[in-house]
Amino acid sequence: MNRRSRHHIQEQKQGNSSLYIISVIAFIFLFILNSITWYTSDDYIYHFFYQDFMPNSATKEITGLWDLLHSQWNHYLTWNGRFVGHTLVQLFMQFDKVYFNIINSIAFILLALVITAIVSNYRNSKITGFHFAITLILLWFFIPEFGKTVLWVSGSGNYLWTALIYCSVILFFLINNNKKSSWMLCLIAFTFSFFAGATNENSGPAAISILGIFFLFNYFDNYKIRFWQLGCIITGFVGSYVLIQSPGAKNRSDINIDWSQIKHSISQLQKCYFEHLNLLLIIFFLLFLVLILRKMIKKNDLIFLFAFLIGSAASLYSLALSDQYPLRTLFGSVVFLIIATIYLVDILLNYYKNHVIFSRKLKAIFLILCIVPFLVSYSYVFIDNYNTYKTVIRGVKIVETSDPDSHVIISIHKQTDNLYNAYNGTNNLSESPDAWFNSWMAKYYGVKSIEGRVEE
Repeated sequence: MNRRSRHHIQEQKQGNSSLYIISVIAFIFLFILNSITWYTSDDYIYHFFYQDFMPNSATKEITGLWDLLHSQWNHYLTWNGRFVGHTLVQLFMQFDKVYFNIINSIAFILLALVITAIVSNYRNSKITGFHFAITLILLWFFIPEFGKTVLWVSGSGNYLWTALIYCSVILFFLINNNKKSSWMLCLIAFTFSFFAGATNENSGPAAISILGIFFLFNYFDNYKIRFWQLGCIITGFVGSYVLIQSPGAKNRSDINIDWSQIKHSISQLQKCYFEHLNLLLIIFFLLFLVLILRKMIKKNDLIFLFAFLIGSAASLYSLALSDQYPLRTLFGSVVFLIIATIYLVDILLNYYKNHVIFSRKLKAIFLILCIVPFLVSYSYVFIDNYNTYKTVIRGVKIVETSDPDSHVIISIHKQTDNLYNAYNGTNNLSESPDAWFNSWMAKYYGVKSIEGRVEE
């Protein structure tokens, strides 16, 4: 074995080690936050077989797979079509919270790995610890309403986990881009693409649109149509159609959208988008400008960037057709923009990889600019979330030790404006024992009723 081969193997081992170390550190940070976040809003309802908005004498627990599927069918018919996310949520709610804390922390790390892998696969470069770390930090700072989309059980199932699904399908599409159709490839592609399209109303179709863009550029490049790719796109949009045509969603939405309302919605969405992502957009366009001026961007790079920017825009503007668009619905749009940004970072670092000293200095600057603010941010988030958790879990322990026929009085946590706190803006404990959340919480813990009292 020559010196170059030994050096390559050593670099590969160091790269793998850095990925493992970063993954463990990230897991610890995320597991802590998951562990100090309890159930909120509609989490409790998904422990039970879905029948009605409020609990009653007929409300029953899920006892097996058939109950879970039947419950989701009821949910699809009466509430909304997000059967992918809500199936996951109902599954999580059948087990102790600690299991969710573990696998949810892993899911966040996997999303960062998939994002990094999408970039490295397209550019035929290796996944490095640096790219992985930058991806994790960008997700931390720019994911909208982190508490509601990552830490909240119901929110995580509908945003974090669904993003992992549709990003994995994009990665699968790129990895197998040059493969000829086979029955096994078609089966896998069609199945997972259907579920990717059905993840949610805006990001699911946007992800399939990204596949469509790659498919079209492949066709114009070599005039070949791969059946599995075309079928993948079609089944993805079928999944989106099944989601959007949910009878439950239609019954709950009676708003007639006109052009003036659409224009107003677009204006509000753009304002929300640019206010939340102004720093990320500045980073993206500065990197793009530098790379263009130095002629470091090629045709294939433009195709990749075009696909994910269109996906980000499609995920954003499709919300104009909705009667409501909370900040968390920008999740997919933000993820696609982060992928495009990581791609530019990879081009820049790859260009200077032979300039070892300069490359290391560049990475050091990147990390310092990211890690220090992250540690400051995380410290604040931990303190705020833990203060909320102490109040919530104190009430839970009181309820758990109360007699089944008792009327339990517990404290209502103080309000917070921290977007990393799952209790910020979600329906939670109120003073009325007949309130929706109070009723489901009482049903979950097997007590007669629960009343909330504001802390002095």
